[in-house]
Amino acid sequence: LNSIFYRMSSKEDLEIYQEAFFRLSEFKSLNIFQTLIGAGSELRYSGSDFGWGGIVFSGGIISYIAFTFVLIYLIIQVRKCVALAIRSKKIMTDTDYCWTHIASANLLISFIFYFGLIHYTPSVELGGAQLFALSMAVGLHASGQVLKRLNSRITGIREELNRKPDILVHIQKG
Repeated sequence: LNSIFYRMSSKEDLEIYQEAFFRLSEFKSLNIFQTLIGAGSELRYSGSDFGWGGIVFSGGIISYIAFTFVLIYLIIQVRKCVALAIRSKKIMTDTDYCWTHIASANLLISFIFYFGLIHYTPSVELGGAQLFALSMAVGLHASGQVLKRLNSRITGIREELNRKPDILVHIQKG
């Protein structure tokens, strides 16, 4: 822990860092509408050491929660995609493997962007925001492609298996 807290030698140092990191006084100055929807560019959040705090301050709690749910949805989709790919190895094509890899790689990129926001905000500034959004969109699209392709193949196989007993019945009667 000494290597993490090497600059904090007294209680005053901790209080200075806490004020610089959280900037709670600026959050307390917002009204309920600004807290939910965001202060926008009217007010400037000066605490650059807490990226998530800056995003909540300028964009509001609602947009931050929506943003987080999109990432959670991406995690769920990629998890479904990978699980289905593992169970369906025999019917996977090279294209399916590529889409699965793309979905997984973009989930990792999105995670890096998201958790990088704990401290700084380049992930949501000009250029970074577009790359972040692109990686989330590509991850969602790729996982959707794998799920759609494999589910349609599985459905086709099930339909074919359901039709085979009918053929056997007709053969036995004839």
